[in-house]
Amino acid sequence: MSLSKPAYRSKLYRDFKSLEGASVHSRIRFFESHEKAIRQLEDMEFAELLFAYAEALFQAGAFAKYKVVADEVIACCMERHVTEFRGEDIFLNSIFRKAVACYHLQEYDQAVHLFKELLRMDPSNSAGRLGLRRTLYRMKPEKVLTARAVSVLLLLAAAFITAVELLFVRYFFSSWVKTVEWTRIGLFLLGVLVLLGSDLYQRRRAFREVARFSKEMEMRKQSRKKIEVS
Repeated sequence: MSLSKPAYRSKLYRDFKSLEGASVHSRIRFFESHEKAIRQLEDMEFAELLFAYAEALFQAGAFAKYKVVADEVIACCMERHVTEFRGEDIFLNSIFRKAVACYHLQEYDQAVHLFKELLRMDPSNSAGRLGLRRTLYRMKPEKVLTARAVSVLLLLAAAFITAVELLFVRYFFSSWVKTVEWTRIGLFLLGVLVLLGSDLYQRRRAFREVARFSKEMEMRKQSRKKIEVS
């Protein structure tokens, strides 16, 4: 259900709502400075202000704080059976935003878990798929990290050979110039290819993993529907 709208609204509630046109930081400061009183409001007023506070934290990029508040928002949704806030699914949105917060905090394992939980409930969620794909891309496996290290070494070797060529080879070993040039170019191109190849591999791996997981969740959803119909 969505949040109800009783005829009477407390002054504290009205004061907070009057800040809707103000900056997110103003709403955050107001909630935090009046938190004790806000928590004593009736259920639906408190829930609405809590949801608005969480939204403001997310918009402000206060991801560490948002993670903590998101857990309370999710619990509040479940306890009060609230699913809609400002025309959006507050329960799914909170899971998604918590996953995004974990991503920005570089807590990739937790972000993957949350994105997958979101897709288990809503396999067609395109934002969840994109978030999971980006997170998996950031989680570089050992072989990708090794390939990147090799590419850096190759590029450094090319730079070193360039310096040697300019400072010594062209002046003292002119007969080696062509050989050194081709060696330098070869090392540089190889380094670039290894770097691009590792990046392409990681992107393809993340894309395939998300596609596989989404398809699996969609099939489970369809199976549950068939069971319910029968």
